[in-house]
Amino acid sequence: MIQYPHILTATIVSGSVQDDDGNWIPGTSESVELPCRAEPNGSGRFINLSDGSQYMFAWTVYFPKGTAPIPDGAEVSITSSPEAKGNVRRFSQGQLNSRLWF
Repeated sequence: MIQYPHILTATIVSGSVQDDDGNWIPGTSESVELPCRAEPNGSGRFINLSDGSQYMFAWTVYFPKGTAPIPDGAEVSITSSPEAKGNVRRFSQGQLNSRLWF
């Protein structure tokens, strides 16, 4: 049995910044592939978002402990079966693993 049989691809976009002369420098886009385990939300559960609202997520994705945080709003896709696409709604680092919802 493989603990993390899926691959998640995340596109992380950094915001634009101003240089010392006041000129705006556009943000960059980085694509990251991470081993994971994706589980669909088959029971219609909700999560609480940072603004206090509730969101019915489609997928929970589990990562090895210590995985770098993926920012809210980042575009993600599961590129192995099952295939899924969406935007990160919440990321959490726990004692035994890290996980995100989209």
